[in-house]
Amino acid sequence: MVQDREGLGRSRGGVTTKIHLAADGQCRPVSRVVSAGQRHDALAFAAVLADVHIRRPRGGRPRTRPDRVLADKAYSSSRIRKLLRRRGIKATIPEPSNQVNGRLSKGSNGGRPPEFDTVKYKDHNTTERAFNRLRGYRSVATRYDKREFVYRGTIDVASIGIWLRHPPENDPRDTPLVTREVRHSYPPAVPARPRSRPETSDRADRRPSPSRRCSQRAASGEPCAATVGAGSWLFS
Repeated sequence: MVQDREGLGRSRGGVTTKIHLAADGQCRPVSRVVSAGQRHDALAFAAVLADVHIRRPRGGRPRTRPDRVLADKAYSSSRIRKLLRRRGIKATIPEPSNQVNGRLSKGSNGGRPPEFDTVKYKDHNTTERAFNRLRGYRSVATRYDKREFVYRGTIDVASIGIWLRHPPENDPRDTPLVTREVRHSYPPAVPARPRSRPETSDRADRRPSPSRRCSQRAASGEPCAATVGAGSWLFS
């Protein structure tokens, strides 16, 4: 990864800093790397993945390998896919159009397309919701710290606050006791209290909220997935 002085860079927005973040299925920050705002997202992928250390409540070695990684098209490269394959991590990364056209132009020598699960990729917005939680802290949304290590500590304090508000329900394990996909088999919703305005049929059939789906999947033992993303922040 390219080293930047104090994590400050020049871009069209001025002096900016980019936070590369990995979040779990319940929108909680797991690891972070700070770089200049003009740096590409994929440059910090290996550093973000190497910084994943989840301490287990029951003791033992910390968890460093998620079951699956969800990322956008900026992380679609052979280097990243080989890194995940070597560590035994499933990748759900869409392939951009230029890579698809380049593979098809080679014919049979282009190889097979990478595996991509469209249903799993719907949970990619967890990293955006994790960034929204970090934006709730003003000192993170707008960087006021001159030194990079001070700003990293500010991000860590905000992440600790998010984890305290949303604690884990069970011990994060590498191999869950029950490995099954829970896509549409949700438990029945609790009947709401009667209101003055009658409920319509489309509201009654509405799917649970994303945060409720995350808690249901964690309770059912579905494999853990880490979502990787990056966001630029203005330095003031």
